[in-house]
Amino acid sequence: MNDKLFNKVVKILGEQIVNETKTLSAQELKSVIVQATQNIEEAREELEANPQYQKAKEDMTALKAGYSEVKKLNNARIQLAVAVLNERSRSLASGE
Repeated sequence: MNDKLFNKVVKILGEQIVNETKTLSAQELKSVIVQATQNIEEAREELEANPQYQKAKEDMTALKAGYSEVKKLNNARIQLAVAVLNERSRSLASGE
């Protein structure tokens, strides 16, 4: 683990937990990984089951719909313009 990441972990967990974790056996470390992964999954499931979260997701999708459409259309325009420019450059380079 590089110093930047290690310092971030220490800031989040605290030095005591970091030091305690360093003393755990390989089996205990594996248990920490399993338990932490299960905790994350349970929290995600709770979030997904929350009606307020589902409504917020639906609202966000509706709010972003106009932006998404504008972005899609304009990205297609950009790709077309770049392709035409590249085609013209190839034509000029080949002497056409």
